[in-house]
Order: sequence, then structure tokens, then C-alpha cells
Amino acid sequence: MISEKLLNYYDREKRDLPWRESPTPYRVWISEIMLQQTRATAVIPYFQRFLEHFPTVFDLAEAHEDLLHKLWEGLGYYSRAKNLKKAAEKIVSEYGGELPASYEKLLSLPGIGPYTAGAISSIAFQLPVPAIDGNLLRVYSRRFLIEETIDSAKGKKKIFALAEKEISTKRPGDFNQALMDLGNNVCLPKNPKCSICPLKEDCLALEKNCQEEFPKRKEKIKKTDEKWTVLLLEYDGEFFIEKRPSKGLLANLWQFPMIQGHLKLEDVEKFCQENFYIPKNIETLPSSSHVFSHKVWDLIGYKISLERVLVLEEEIPFGEKTWAKKKDLEEVYAFSSALTKYREEAIYGMDSKL
Repeated sequence: MISEKLLNYYDREKRDLPWRESPTPYRVWISEIMLQQTRATAVIPYFQRFLEHFPTVFDLAEAHEDLLHKLWEGLGYYSRAKNLKKAAEKIVSEYGGELPASYEKLLSLPGIGPYTAGAISSIAFQLPVPAIDGNLLRVYSRRFLIEETIDSAKGKKKIFALAEKEISTKRPGDFNQALMDLGNNVCLPKNPKCSICPLKEDCLALEKNCQEEFPKRKEKIKKTDEKWTVLLLEYDGEFFIEKRPSKGLLANLWQFPMIQGHLKLEDVEKFCQENFYIPKNIETLPSSSHVFSHKVWDLIGYKISLERVLVLEEEIPFGEKTWAKKKDLEEVYAFSSALTKYREEAIYGMDSKL
């Protein structure tokens, strides 16, 4: 049986991951949200630090947004953190602080889709529900030569039905995690290690020698390019920062002032004169870039020392703009990884590398 082969493989080869040590519903939920679009090795320190600050769903429901974002800093896709808090509030108010042991009710929580609901259901509650992540989609599309694209509803529905027939009813969580590990270590997107695969006798793609042709995907949408200028405005050892809008890309994260387009030196000087004061020194910083799912930021930067400022911290509405000490840039305010290099320049100066 497929499930027996997978479970034997899992018992031999399973990865040692902290959220597998005590798979409570809360720990499974947090780990699965963090693992979306992120490698397991990168998630480990975030997971451990997150649980130190928010050991229970009650703690998470009461989390301060800035601390939540700071703990999430570097993981990307910050809407995941926002939805975690929303879901925690709903779990506390509607379910007494316990995640519901129901696939359908889990789906009703903010930020939880079919994959995460399947993972929590199977791993934490031992319900025989497939967790259809990228690894499982790749394994099944190759085994059954699925022609439908795996990023379409039709393709996912077809693979879900196939996995549902094969999932172990005794160890559904281990079955799903075995497929995750198999896709991560053996059934790789490129150059799969078919010779050591426990399912090699059950794979049509291997039989027909067409592994690289699967899975099928929709044609990628071309990313748009955006040019931005980042301004590191320094006055008396502090830097001017502002909070992004509460909706949209990188919502509620902090940033240095950003102006669309690549400004020339004279444009930067004019901006400073109109909004702050005449700068005593302007330093051109190396360029940088950051790739999002749908766009690419092409960044240039300037570090500007101000002799005086027209707007002081006490005159700025708290929570939107402020002057921040270097220590607070590092420890308090959460920045997108798109600006991490510029923040390092602000904190460490020429010792940082853009």
C-alpha cells in the first residue's frame, strides 16, 4: 500500500523539526502559517521566538501589532501575521481558546485555507484530510501524470481526491508530513532523486521518463518594475521613519521615506529643504532590489545628515511618523526585508554591506 510505503519512509527519514516534538493544535497552526512560502530551516528560529512571546492563543489574541510584526520581520508576506491575530481573536471569542477540531470550521478562520486546514486537521486532530501543499501536488502530478495545472482549482481538486483515497486513517498527519518530506528531499522540482524514492514503483512519470515535464503550471505573469528612492534622514543621531498604510503591500510596516522614481542629487536636496531643512551632507548609497510576487523594487538611496529640522518628534502623530534611535531601528520597529539593507546602513554605517 502507498500509505505503508510512505509511513515507513517517514519513520526512517523524517526531519527533526521543533513543531513536530509536541504537535498541539496551536503549535501546528503557527508552524504551518510560517511555513507558507518559507523553507523549514528558516522558520525554526522564528517559530521558537514567536512561542516564547505568545505561548498560547490568548497571548496571541492580545498581541501588540508592532511586536507581532517585529517577531515576523524577515519572514515576508506580513498579512499572515495580521491574520494570525485575527484568527486568534476569533478562536478566543467563539471557541473558548481552542482551535476547532473540524476541517470546515478551521477553514472559516482568517488566513486558513484548504492546505493549512488539512495540515491542522490531520497532524493535530488525526483526521484523514489531505494537506495539499506544493510538495504533495508535485508528487501526485508525477505519479498520475496530471495534465491539469497544479495552480488551478481543477488540478488541486483532482489531486485532493486522489490523496483522499490513499491517506492513512490511522496516521493521517504522518502521511501528510511524509509527502512533505518526500517532496522536500526526494521528489525535487528539478533533478528528482527517483532512485531512492519509496514510491518509484508507483510513479508513471518515472516509468515514462518524463519527470521534468510535471507538474504542469499556468504561465507566469510578468512582474512589473518600480523605481524608488530611499531617504535615510538623520538628525542628532536619530532617523526619520514612517509607517506604511494599514492596507496594501507591506501594510503597517515601518520604512524610511520612499519617493517613486530615481531622484538626482539636486532633487533630494530640494526635497529636504521643502520638508525638513537644508542638509549639511548627502551621501549616495549603493543600489538594491527586492522581488515581490508581482513586482520588483529597483531601489537607490541617500543618507542625509540634517543640521536642523522643521518638524520635531513631539509634533508628529504617534504611530505614523517618528524619529528613531539606532537601537530602536534594530529592536523595536519592524521593516520589510526590502529595506533591511538600508536599515543596516543607518545602524552600522559603512560597516554594513548593501
